[in-house]
Amino acid sequence: MTGSGRLSDRMAFDAPTATPNGGGGTVQGWAVQHECWAGVTYLRGTEPVIAARLVGVQPVVIRVRNCAAARAIASDWRARDMRTGVIYALAGNAVPTDDRAYLDFMAKIGVTP
Repeated sequence: MTGSGRLSDRMAFDAPTATPNGGGGTVQGWAVQHECWAGVTYLRGTEPVIAARLVGVQPVVIRVRNCAAARAIASDWRARDMRTGVIYALAGNAVPTDDRAYLDFMAKIGVTP
């Protein structure tokens, strides 16, 4: 997947937050940190991918343009498709493409971030 024409999904990248609940505890939630166009590639074919899919987890690669905000995305964040509402649990830090124009994030559908 190369070129900006393939970035057809609008993604929000959310960071985990803890908000005081007024009773001395906190409420866990998510706060949008970055929104951008992205491309999602569903992985299939290798033995680990097939095994993950058998237990209801779909591995994907999310590609975004390389920028300072995208480089700040951490592995404990989540990605959210703004059109469909699908939640992606990020499975690692960004990996730049060979030309360094894009960043690839490994993610999984079907697991709680």
